[in-house]
Amino acid sequence: MSTTLSASSATSSSSEVDLERLQRKAMLLEEHRVLVQHLAHLQTRMSELVQRHRQQVRHWQDVLMRQTIRLLLERTRTDWHLLDAQPPLSDPPDADSPLTAEAAQATQAIICQTGCVMDELHWRNGERCRLTGQTCLLVAATSAADASDDGCTSKHISKHTES
Repeated sequence: MSTTLSASSATSSSSEVDLERLQRKAMLLEEHRVLVQHLAHLQTRMSELVQRHRQQVRHWQDVLMRQTIRLLLERTRTDWHLLDAQPPLSDPPDADSPLTAEAAQATQAIICQTGCVMDELHWRNGERCRLTGQTCLLVAATSAADASDDGCTSKHISKHTES
């Protein structure tokens, strides 16, 4: 009977060991499931944060570009004595909307003035602009400047138009 007892206790202890292993394995599987679920939540959250960050960067790049353009236009107007000729631009139109008349006029003024000032009156024919066929904006600005300063700008322009 002693051999039967020891075989029965060995079987019982073996099944207890197996039961403990199964319980540990179940606990590990549950812990793994919870960790994977937490990882999925963190990945979703990080994806949302990265997307929001990209949107903010795009927004601030747009704001910086608008401010840079405003500063460039303002400095150009000041340097070319055109403070009264063109009102400052508001926010640029959306990419989908057509170009406003104000923006087109400001762009045309910059192109015309760049051609006239940088290329020694390249687009000017007398007091007319070859590009638009209208009176040159620079002539109007210099006539206003002649009334207020010593006329250096008009002397420079007339020197180039005579040659």
